Formats: sequence, structure tokens, C-alpha cells
Amino acid sequence: MPNTRKLDDRPSVTIRSDRRRGGGLESESDIFVTAPGKDTGVTVHGEGRTMSSAEARAYAEARIWNLAHSCSRHSW
Repeated sequence: MPNTRKLDDRPSVTIRSDRRRGGGLESESDIFVTAPGKDTGVTVHGEGRTMSSAEARAYAEARIWNLAHSCSRHSW
């Protein structure tokens, strides 16, 4: 089941997890801007043995992306 978490004052991330064929889980996160609900087109991934570890890694990747792009403040 997807869940949404806030990254910063504007961007948020929706995280979905699925089982991998070789074992463990993979989470996929779509980053979007909260206020207008506009998709940024950025998707990050995380893998782990449990759902919480896979989601934590995907959220960490989303935070890294957000920090790298927060200085430029795109026109979203």
C-alpha cells in the first residue's frame, strides 16, 4: 500500500513496495510538489530485506535528491 511522506515545505514523496523475485523488497518513490500536486518526474528506488528498510532507503534517496535540488529551487 502506498504511503506519502513530506520531504520539505513543498516536495513530498509517495512510496510503494513490492517483493523482488530473488527475495527481499524493492521500494519505488515518486517525488511531487505538494501544493499544486505536480509530479516532478523523479523516481528513486530503495531495496531491503524488510518493507521498512526498503522504504527507509527510498526515502533517504528522495531526501538526497531534494537536498541537491533545493538550492536551485526549480519553478514548481
